Amino acid sequence: MRTGLWHALDARALQPVALGEWRELAGADYSALRTLLESTHEVAQRCPCGNKTDCGCQHKIEAHADGRYLSVCQCRVGNCRTAKLSLDEATLYELDVKRLVRALCGVLKLGPAVNGMGRNGGERLRLVGTYGGRGSPVFVALCPSETELVEIFKQVVSWGGEPFIVLSPTARVRSKAVELFLEAQRSVFIPLAPCVAVDRAGKFRMTNPIDRVLTDFETGLGNGSGLEGTAKGANGSHGRLRYKNDFADVWVGEMYFDLRKRNPARFCVRYLVEQKAFSKSSARHLEKEIDPYVRKHCDYPRAAEIKIHHYFQDHSGRLPQLRKALIRPAGRNGRFYLMIE
Repeated sequence: MRTGLWHALDARALQPVALGEWRELAGADYSALRTLLESTHEVAQRCPCGNKTDCGCQHKIEAHADGRYLSVCQCRVGNCRTAKLSLDEATLYELDVKRLVRALCGVLKLGPAVNGMGRNGGERLRLVGTYGGRGSPVFVALCPSETELVEIFKQVVSWGGEPFIVLSPTARVRSKAVELFLEAQRSVFIPLAPCVAVDRAGKFRMTNPIDRVLTDFETGLGNGSGLEGTAKGANGSHGRLRYKNDFADVWVGEMYFDLRKRNPARFCVRYLVEQKAFSKSSARHLEKEIDPYVRKHCDYPRAAEIKIHHYFQDHSGRLPQLRKALIRPAGRNGRFYLMIE
């Protein structure tokens, strides 16, 4: 069994266990791990054997009326002696996740989490902070299976689609499915075991640089394919609408949309912004004004009957979400505008 701080957290980060089990999992890193644990004030039911001739079974913890706690062998094959335990040794301890998050935020020099960004993927995915000028969210994954992790990622994407960084104690759950999903979202996975250590006093330090990974991540956010950064007003905001890289990156409130490969939607939004179509009175006609502009700027064939939702179609359901959040009809006259307030 591999031991160490990160392997212990990979195994039991969300499970309160007795100190003996934490000690067994952490090995030489136990003193460091102990600074991240907090008592549940509940007595454990079981603990590791603890004898030199380890029988391999989990001993039962017996609580006695006189305040004694005993570790009693259950397998009866190791000839284990019944051992006395202190209250501390008999108590369940769990990871103080907030303390871990603060430590990671400090050692990785992350920015604070933005208000409204802090939805976590349940217990198994916790927001740590933000990285870079774009404020990309950084999460730490705790004890999920590979399947659970992909499902959690899908939930994170449904909140807004912003590319993100996920930290994990080890690379155990970095499967092909996880890698493919993150690649599609322009997001990255960083195992902590190879690059972050903690001393006996609980102070975190970098042991291997991750600058290259983070630089590649941030470069990928700004350099995608398409016509980014060439038009006047390539970056800007109007009310709850914000855009960068010539509308390749679009936010509506806290929801993020990557339009690099979604040119019809991208140029529809761009045209309405250029025309300042932010109300019913400034709305633009779909067939006469919006569609000619969209077809001029991207390879989009003219349809016999164009509908606004034709620009906002994809398999993931993200583009219909953008249309519903942003595009409004000005009555039944074929005109549309952007709802930015």
